[in-house]
Amino acid sequence: MRLHYNGSGLILHELCHIIHQKVLPGGLYNDMVIDIHKIAKEGGRYSRVLRRDWALRAVDSDTAYCTVNHKEFFAELSVAYLADCYRDLDGSAATVMLECSPPFISPAVIERIRQKAPETGQTPCSGEFKVASGMNSTVVVPHCSRFFPFTQGQLLRYDPQVFECFASIWQYVEGWKDPEGKCCFGCGWV
Repeated sequence: MRLHYNGSGLILHELCHIIHQKVLPGGLYNDMVIDIHKIAKEGGRYSRVLRRDWALRAVDSDTAYCTVNHKEFFAELSVAYLADCYRDLDGSAATVMLECSPPFISPAVIERIRQKAPETGQTPCSGEFKVASGMNSTVVVPHCSRFFPFTQGQLLRYDPQVFECFASIWQYVEGWKDPEGKCCFGCGWV
């Protein structure tokens, strides 16, 4: 069996930019997104958070990418908001990577974390994945955010105000109908 991360979190991040631009009232200058980004940035919650090391950087914490601007804020935290498949991590501490992070896939990351935390005895690949059939099956790991909060439940516990804002935004997105009868990509699909 092979574990495979297909980059779905990165694809979802980019899709969220399109939704922000094409679906939300005001597009990329949606007042709700701008306001909640400003509140979150001024509150400092995202100035030093755990960072999943997909870029192979040897750091455990960093300034969250969502602080760059309101557009990245929407895309990054939408990925966390939509990552609802790691419920076992919802109540995890925000300061211990091996306790709150979904499973790592990169062998280089796994090895680096194993070397940094020998005293804990924990493995960076906690979590079980079920395989449909056969030993050569590929398991695709569900998406999560690159920075803490990684998942929907963690976002709810870590920043309830942002969570409620995103719940409202994504409820709007779910009910959205293109006034021109096209999909949000302008391709003509309905």
